[in-house]
Amino acid sequence: MKRHKNIILLIFLFLSLLGQAQDYSASAKIERKSITIGDQTYYTLSCAYPKNAIVEWPELQDTLVNGIEILGLPTIDTVEESNSSIHLSKKYLITSFDSAVYHIPAFNFKLFYDRDTTIHEFYSDSLFLHVLSVEVDTTAAINDIHPPYKEPLHFKEIMPWIIGGVLLLAIIVFLI
Repeated sequence: MKRHKNIILLIFLFLSLLGQAQDYSASAKIERKSITIGDQTYYTLSCAYPKNAIVEWPELQDTLVNGIEILGLPTIDTVEESNSSIHLSKKYLITSFDSAVYHIPAFNFKLFYDRDTTIHEFYSDSLFLHVLSVEVDTTAAINDIHPPYKEPLHFKEIMPWIIGGVLLLAIIVFLI
């Protein structure tokens, strides 16, 4: 009986040595999981990794997935969590112009340690974005488009023309 306990203890000890704690992770979050067509929301990719490592981020250009567009460059935030780790986030402004439920897949990150040829791959979370269409009341009458509003002229708008006219008149009088 005691021998069985020792064997089980050795097996657990051996298994615990095999499992190494990962000191890197990736995550993804979306500010609003449901938007209407044309609305904007933020998609954030985050990665925590040791200072002595180099992380290769996924290349996101102008679309996150087919149907979800990235508007502009991401904002990047870097935080040192402790003496040995860094937390980096990239925040993308996204939108969609087609109603559907979009699956945003998990993105692949690659980590390289100094003086180590091993490539450590890890993934962010996969998420869903629900894009809703705008409800249209088909029972209501169709209205014309309103004409442009006529803005009254202000003195600030006319002032440069008055000054230009006076200067032009002064130049003509000076030349004659």
